[in-house]
Amino acid sequence: MDKKQEIRAYIKTKRLGLSHNEIDRLAQKAVNQLVPYFLQQPFETIAFYFPIQNEFNVTPLAMVLAGNGKKLAYPKMQSGSKILKFLIYQTGDPTITNHYGMTKQTEEAIECIPDCIKCPFWIG
Repeated sequence: MDKKQEIRAYIKTKRLGLSHNEIDRLAQKAVNQLVPYFLQQPFETIAFYFPIQNEFNVTPLAMVLAGNGKKLAYPKMQSGSKILKFLIYQTGDPTITNHYGMTKQTEEAIECIPDCIKCPFWIG
């Protein structure tokens, strides 16, 4: 196993060992630290990922930014390819859970090109 795979395996093991309360606490910590940064940036549309397998829950951060006028977008894999497209999301839009257990938007959402993409990351 190369170093990159070792690091990923270590982080995934730590992440999967977190309780829901700890995940929520860390998500709130990130909101407190990241909101001021994002609000100072000229980004109009910020793309997020729905969390899976105890990934950092970006939902609280996304909701605060949406409440401050930022547009949210989430990725969707284009059918039959490995190309992602991003769809505008507004609070309350319908979502579905796919066969991988991942939350995604319905087809009615509007496609966009985000100004910024917020990828999952490890916090602790």
